[in-house]
Amino acid sequence: MGRPRTPSSADLAFISAIINHRPSVYLDELQDELWLKCNVRSTLPTLSRALEQLGVTRKAISARTYERNEFSRALYMNRIAEEVPDPNMLMFIDEAARDECTISRRFGHSGKGIRCTTQRPFV
Repeated sequence: MGRPRTPSSADLAFISAIINHRPSVYLDELQDELWLKCNVRSTLPTLSRALEQLGVTRKAISARTYERNEFSRALYMNRIAEEVPDPNMLMFIDEAARDECTISRRFGHSGKGIRCTTQRPFV
């Protein structure tokens, strides 16, 4: 009970650093990190207000792969060309029926107007 508490500027900087490093962190995990690293107890509503104060919103995660990087794609193609001299030796698998449960986190946090993404390596 009482008036809502606000985190200090150091705590806000810590929260912002955690969100920038791991955008898919849950509020209870953020609460645990704040307790373990800064020795600050905070409630989930207080953390939610702190994120709002920082201009951070909850969004669906857009997973981008490294295959969009032309340099990484060229390195991959060169590696395949060295290992497989005949293109008829390659077999391709359709991933259209991929199980959606394999995505670990569907939502994350990022600043207003900024897409929430995670980088997953292309193998």
